[in-house]
Amino acid sequence: MCTMARITIYCRRCGKYLHDYEEIRQCASSRRRGQGPHRDLGSENVTYQSNWTNCDACQEEYEVYMYARRNGIPYLQPNPPFN
Repeated sequence: MCTMARITIYCRRCGKYLHDYEEIRQCASSRRRGQGPHRDLGSENVTYQSNWTNCDACQEEYEVYMYARRNGIPYLQPNPPFN
């Protein structure tokens, strides 16, 4: 059965909501027949986590952290770390 998946993406480092989108996933039988998806779609919620480089808040915090390190300003180690 084909499904309409609602995909939500969060930042892996800070847990902030980044964005979401919808995607139609075809089942194997409709792909084999070479036709479009079934008319009565099932629904599915999917959650993914993205790297901190895609998160504006984490990028801003990283820039502040690196500025402090370069200029010798004491700054706490970020928790969780940037990796």
